[in-house]
Amino acid sequence: MLFIIFIFLIILDGLFQFSFGKNLLGFEIKKNRISGIFDTELILGSYLIKVLPLITWFMFYKNLDFYKNTKILAIFFSTYFLCIFITGERASFALALLFIILMIFFVKPLKKIFIFSLLNSFIALIIIFFFNFGKTDPINRIFIKTFNQITNQYYNIDNRDTLVENKGEEKTLNKKKTLIFSEDHHGHYLLAFDIFKKNLIFGVGPKGFRHYCRSIDYDPPIGICSTHPHNYLIQIAAETGLVGLALFSYVIFFIIAKFIKCYNSKISENNKFLFNTITIGILINLFPLVPSGNFFNNWISIINYYFLGIYFYCYNKLYR
Repeated sequence: MLFIIFIFLIILDGLFQFSFGKNLLGFEIKKNRISGIFDTELILGSYLIKVLPLITWFMFYKNLDFYKNTKILAIFFSTYFLCIFITGERASFALALLFIILMIFFVKPLKKIFIFSLLNSFIALIIIFFFNFGKTDPINRIFIKTFNQITNQYYNIDNRDTLVENKGEEKTLNKKKTLIFSEDHHGHYLLAFDIFKKNLIFGVGPKGFRHYCRSIDYDPPIGICSTHPHNYLIQIAAETGLVGLALFSYVIFFIIAKFIKCYNSKISENNKFLFNTITIGILINLFPLVPSGNFFNNWISIINYYFLGIYFYCYNKLYR
């Protein structure tokens, strides 16, 4: 319960920063993004989506009465989803939508709550859009900028993160080839694939992408350098080769197979919901089709392995 209260305070702090330009600790908005208590680290949305399945799992573990607390939980999850959106973190927003959809379909007690929460969040977004509320523009960043980056189309304006105030100003539309998420992401993936081809079996080792970039002064002949490739699947391929890629793929397919088996089996509903929730949480955290952080980063690794520990706990309860 204390953990949930702590997360709720983080959410309120993020909403406060979005509304007034500073959070409760006095941290100002950085790079037109909401960071809350993380200040210069723009990971608020990423942190919230990673711990969301954990919070949901604890609610089942503590046998919370979802039907008696529908309104309270709907408010909690509404503010939760809204806070993820206003951070402007597009991958976190996409994963939040995927989490909501999977929970609605596979975890019956939360179906009504999540539908209400989604509707409430949608209404809040409409209000933000039409009344120009808040100190940042997450709608422009998540939808318009994403489209522009993927299609490599953009208006020739100085600041592409903000809306053009002079709507009568003539703008020139440039178009090149279609990109994977953005020019930077596309470049990271090209470089990672080149590293993978040259180190096919074992890769260049954990965090090897970063060390490779340092060794060439961040000026590769192919692609764009960074501290990591910004995608779990591509990072594992480049840094651990076919061996690590095979292990990662096996883990994903194993989890999906057991998820399907659990869903079709006749077992205790509470145990089934516990298992389904943590399984969905792992799949969300390891989802390979969106940009992500560093797989070998400390705080990300802690969360991932914590999820695995809970997963094996639920797995043993079902199949012991």
